[in-house]
Amino acid sequence: MKTMKLWRILPAMAIVLFVAFSLASCDKTEKDGDWDPMIWKADTPAQKTDGAWIVSPEGGTLAFSCSNYSKPWFSGADEDGESHLPPYINNLAYPKLSGTHFKAEIHDNKLTIEFEPNADSAVRKTSITVTAGDIFYTFKFRQDAKQ
Repeated sequence: MKTMKLWRILPAMAIVLFVAFSLASCDKTEKDGDWDPMIWKADTPAQKTDGAWIVSPEGGTLAFSCSNYSKPWFSGADEDGESHLPPYINNLAYPKLSGTHFKAEIHDNKLTIEFEPNADSAVRKTSITVTAGDIFYTFKFRQDAKQ
């Protein structure tokens, strides 16, 4: 009779032990989605003021490289309040993104953005966000109007 009771308790004990070992094996130092921040450097001479890269009113091209992620891709962009999403081909992000006044490309860890001249009377504010999975980086740009 005692072996019959043990037979009934044994599966429950096995489940309890499995759960206990599963919880004990979790690494509590690293959270899911806890990625290193992207590290970008300007490859072309560029000035940064108040967190935004300054673009000449005449336009121009800015280039950046990421030192710790090898193949980031575009997440999206905002140009004076208008959102731009990258086109997708075969469920993969296309390495080009364009807006009304800019064109951007990513090749491996290199990002290049070409800005058109600003002949308007208003300042243009553009932000471009790139990702490498669960990590994101947003570039902010400010382009003053031609005088």
